[in-house]
Amino acid sequence: MKFRCAILLALTATLAAGQAGAQLETNITRMDLKPDEAAVWKVIDKEWGRSGCCGRENLMTGLRYLDLVTDDAIVWFWGQPAPMTKESMRTSDGALETPDKPWATTRVAYELYPEGLVIHGNTAVAHYRCRVAVVTKENKLETSNCRFTDILVRDRPGAEWKFLSWVGGELPKEN
Repeated sequence: MKFRCAILLALTATLAAGQAGAQLETNITRMDLKPDEAAVWKVIDKEWGRSGCCGRENLMTGLRYLDLVTDDAIVWFWGQPAPMTKESMRTSDGALETPDKPWATTRVAYELYPEGLVIHGNTAVAHYRCRVAVVTKENKLETSNCRFTDILVRDRPGAEWKFLSWVGGELPKEN
């Protein structure tokens, strides 16, 4: 019975994963965003799917996701005790690329719910809620709700947006 429930949950997560990306696209369209605003949300979505989750390109191999981050970035990853620089992300995530990662979880679905976005020149601040589903090392499906604030910059109008900073984490579970 537990096995059937796990399969059902995994299938549900897979379906949700396909809809997660579509949901963001739908939100972009429905929110009638300007091109710069849509470009910011697309970079945020790309970063969330960086492991290949939900039909996105796998940017973890070779740590290519760091191309989305400025060289002087300082970010506060979910669950980390302190902010990290791009170099510290490279070091810690490089260790995670080893084949024997018993501590790893696998993201199988995520949904992003934009709450607000402000762009001043070449700086963007995005606030959003998210829902994430992961499979743990014990092969259990876990979901959580979170909130994030991302700060993205670009070096000139029309250039690609990159992360300068972010902070966020899991919301408390409801009783």
